[in-house]
Amino acid sequence: SDPYPPADPYTPATRGGDSSISAHGSPPSSAASASASASSSRPAASAEDAAAGGGSSPSSSFMNSILLAACSEDEVLPTNPDFPADLFTSCLTTPIKTALHWFAPRSLIQGITFDMIDRIPGVLNDRKTPLGELNWVFTAITDTIAWNVFQRDLFKKLFRQDLLVASLFRNFLLAERIMWTANCTPVTEPKLPPTHDHPLWQAWDYTVEHCLAQLPAMLAAEDAAIARSKQSDATAQGGIYSDGSGYPPPSPGGLMDPTDFQYAHNPFFEDHMTAFEVWLSLGPQQKKVPEQLPIVMQVLLSQSHRLRALKLLASFLQTGPWAVDVALSMGIFPYVLKLLQSPTLELRQELIFIWGKILALDKSCEADIVKENGHSYFINFLASQGGGAVYLAMAAFTVSKIIFSIPEKCIDAGIIPACSGKLDHEEALVRLWVCLCLSRLAECSLAGSFEIIREPSALANILILAQSDDCSEVRASAISILGSLLFHFMSTMNEEQKVMESAMGSVPGSFDPQSLGDQVYYSPSFRDHKMKETQAAKPVGAQLPPKDNMLIISSMNSISKALSAIFDSDSSPLVRREIAIAFSRLADGYPQEFVGMLTLDDTSSLSKDAKNQKELLLMFWNQLVQLSEDPHPVISAIAFEATNNIWNVVSGGSSQQVPIAQLNKRITELNGNSNLVRGASVPKALNQKNPRELSIPSFIMYITESNGDPRAFSFDTLSDAFRNLNGRNLQSPSASVQSSMSVSAYKPMDFQSLYDWCCSHILDLYCELTEDQSKEEEARSKNPFLRMNCGHNMFYPPEENDKEISSIREVASNNISSGELWSLSFIPKKPQIAVGDSLGNVGIWNFQTWEQDASFTIPTTDSEPPGVTSIHIIDSHVDTPLVAAGAGGTVALWRRADKKCKNNSILNVWQTSGSYGGYTNTSEGHGFTMSYNAENNYLVTGGCERGLVKIWDLSSEMCVWHGDVLRKGCVVTALEDVKRPMTNTYAVGSTDGAIVLVDARVPSSDENAHGGGVLSFEEHSSAIVSVGRQMSVGEEEKLVSASLAGDIRIWDLRFPSNGSLQVIQAHRSEITAITVSEKLPMIASGSSNGSIKLFGSAGRLLKVIQYHEGFLGTRMAPVTSLAIHPESKILAAGCADSVISLYH
Repeated sequence: SDPYPPADPYTPATRGGDSSISAHGSPPSSAASASASASSSRPAASAEDAAAGGGSSPSSSFMNSILLAACSEDEVLPTNPDFPADLFTSCLTTPIKTALHWFAPRSLIQGITFDMIDRIPGVLNDRKTPLGELNWVFTAITDTIAWNVFQRDLFKKLFRQDLLVASLFRNFLLAERIMWTANCTPVTEPKLPPTHDHPLWQAWDYTVEHCLAQLPAMLAAEDAAIARSKQSDATAQGGIYSDGSGYPPPSPGGLMDPTDFQYAHNPFFEDHMTAFEVWLSLGPQQKKVPEQLPIVMQVLLSQSHRLRALKLLASFLQTGPWAVDVALSMGIFPYVLKLLQSPTLELRQELIFIWGKILALDKSCEADIVKENGHSYFINFLASQGGGAVYLAMAAFTVSKIIFSIPEKCIDAGIIPACSGKLDHEEALVRLWVCLCLSRLAECSLAGSFEIIREPSALANILILAQSDDCSEVRASAISILGSLLFHFMSTMNEEQKVMESAMGSVPGSFDPQSLGDQVYYSPSFRDHKMKETQAAKPVGAQLPPKDNMLIISSMNSISKALSAIFDSDSSPLVRREIAIAFSRLADGYPQEFVGMLTLDDTSSLSKDAKNQKELLLMFWNQLVQLSEDPHPVISAIAFEATNNIWNVVSGGSSQQVPIAQLNKRITELNGNSNLVRGASVPKALNQKNPRELSIPSFIMYITESNGDPRAFSFDTLSDAFRNLNGRNLQSPSASVQSSMSVSAYKPMDFQSLYDWCCSHILDLYCELTEDQSKEEEARSKNPFLRMNCGHNMFYPPEENDKEISSIREVASNNISSGELWSLSFIPKKPQIAVGDSLGNVGIWNFQTWEQDASFTIPTTDSEPPGVTSIHIIDSHVDTPLVAAGAGGTVALWRRADKKCKNNSILNVWQTSGSYGGYTNTSEGHGFTMSYNAENNYLVTGGCERGLVKIWDLSSEMCVWHGDVLRKGCVVTALEDVKRPMTNTYAVGSTDGAIVLVDARVPSSDENAHGGGVLSFEEHSSAIVSVGRQMSVGEEEKLVSASLAGDIRIWDLRFPSNGSLQVIQAHRSEITAITVSEKLPMIASGSSNGSIKLFGSAGRLLKVIQYHEGFLGTRMAPVTSLAIHPESKILAAGCADSVISLYH
């Protein structure tokens, strides 16, 4: 009879339900024939049976099942008496024993019998024993082979979804190898890739041989211990291993003396971790997955090597998102989830870093942390002393991801004091993420908002960060906390709500607060339960004790004053956007209160608290209106959406029902009674005939192309679209395409939030950085461009220089604009020049070919944009430097397209003249002016607020100094950075002819009319046109100034009391432009009568230019701008007729 009876593969498939695994040790011919006959004859009947029984058919079950057979159809099973009768089944059920029996006869080690193999000490599930170590290595090797050979989905299905299935297929890989040596090819259905010849099997052979080499001595020591045990009739103590552990021997008797034998553990895992470390040190090659990854995962099970394995995994995950994806598909999640219960302190940093990387890529893992109460692990680390900055940030990030699900548990676990204690951390990365964590808590939990202000010093530290932190992202995240606090605290003013709501009866038209719907701004994660939170927030005020009500009112006043101060001193678009979002949430979440404030005539019945609320609401409304005129289009759109919603309610949908003049008068009266507000209160768009929102969708497509940075926005044809926000028809080429977009399709909240943007950079974080990397990362996080330091050390002999200046001639000229050329600046290292005209346009021109490489217009909502009066090149040492252009008090930082940035974009645009209502009348002054300090990365601005000078730190994106430095009534006309003999000092020109040196190290004071002014030169009799500095061979810096009267004066700052060193009567007509070379003793001045004069060393007049070169030699138009190339002897002159000339 057949010793291997045929097996029906349908039987296990049917009994196993929808899926099953069947292993057959019978001859493949029998199994194959049974399978073929069953698959062809039973489907119809099986389908009927399944329909009757309500289950799945055998045919479908068979398709979802896996068949394992010992060999192929034309092969014969082995009959070696040294092996089990069913070798294939033995490999599947007892793999370690079978592998040892198979390897022993093939080993070079002699004298190993099967009886000795059966006596190997230990148990399979104890990795410290020889037998357990073999099983551990076997698991790691088979997992690694499958990982490197099988497809990802197949590996996950067979090795990660079920422990029993994984164990079976690990054993099958061994069976395939052993059966191949017996000339049998195991068969699977569906077919699996062959693994019998994988190189890692050699590592398994070495592991087995390492164990067998010690087996004789091991057993001899055991036998000796048993003999001594019988003689002494006592139980032996200790064990055979170096760590002193003992194992029950297979034969009767006690344990062995540890001095008899010292077992040498296999170095398999140490060797492969070293190989993995070498792979990491060489860097991932084309994102190729290291084959040792599953082995490193297995090492996490060992306490002795766990820390090293975690460090290696953390280093691997920081190579990029692809590495995190690989680790997740490999099955890292169960390992690190179990480690959250480990009390070992040494593992916390690496484990938290790994968890941060996982949650940044896979949100589905958040639920498992919540289920296992893993939040306390991260909060405890955040509250502990010490810890690297990256790991603390990762802990705060992890909590912020799960805090929406369990805010109460996080509060109970101490998240607020833990974050509050890190608000003053020295690293900006830590401050950023603890602020974002608190922001998420305040956004989703009303109780969390109250606990934040109850926490000692928490609110005070948040206010400090919001106003003065060097990192703009930290300031923005702190403001997001304040915005959520304001939103919740508004619900405590019940009495004021009733008074305001009583005024709604006089408002034209009906109003339903729910009608705003999705126009209310919330982050995407908050939108799902925004109405529930709003409704829950309304009645809380009456439930709070008086002490808490007082605390809330005090907190609101502090927050309001802080936001008002930030409003005028912060140039960061991130910060201004968060302020716009905060005020928009208030206006959209509490529309009745705002409408009541705007429409309530009789305020005599209001209590003191009600009047306080009115002042707060008025301040919020005024700043929201001013933000709707912000030059940054995203900020303007967010603010305008909220003001437009309130206006629609006030006007009943028509501007004629509530006249603009009446509303202006009422708001003016309200402003007169409040010390908290200033500036315009009615959006300019409300005075337009056409609603402004009709043109908002027209520029959305341009704005969203911002290369992932919320600071930046694409400006290709944006300026025209943005100018049409006032209600005029769009003129951009794509207007016809955009006109079909509905207003309701656009929502400002669709832009990426600050939190989501910061989360996207978590995958870019590295483990604890070196000192150099830390400094570079901090500089990068503070600003979209790095700090720079420029210096000039090249000087030429005066005689040679004068000779070259006298021989200068016009080499090129071109008409490049439709307006007057008001400002020029050469771009170093390239034959390019930046040109600003009177129409507000900036162009980059190649002066060799006269082709325009790029252009943009400074965004402004004014119907008549001011001209570009000042241009500076920022970060001049890089291939694609930034361009800073100023017009009418608005400054734009422009980045051209390069390898890293595909689109031209504006990195930042902000209004330097305070609350968007500064002095801009150029008839009394000379317009907006600015100077750039490369050493400190400062931008100094003035000219739009009379004598007020402001210094902006481009790295931190905030105003670091301001002061009114001129006499009353005078206007700033010129600015220049002075390097020597005093640092951080600036020369300021005035309309009365005075030149004031301002020391920015002196604290500014609004009460001091000359705050910061340390010296004053008053020899000029008319307004200063320009101020420049000139270096001599001895590095003595001289100051050069020119006035409208036509005189040029040179000053030695080391001896200010001596007066001017030299006076040059340059022109009889008004001087309109002047430029000074920092390297050369060269001064060029232009006048209103169309002449340019060049002065050399000692102020000698070397050349006069009045005509263009050429056959006809036409007369020059009035000169409006001049510039000297910083690295070449090239002079550029711009004229009122749009002609630019180059002289060399």
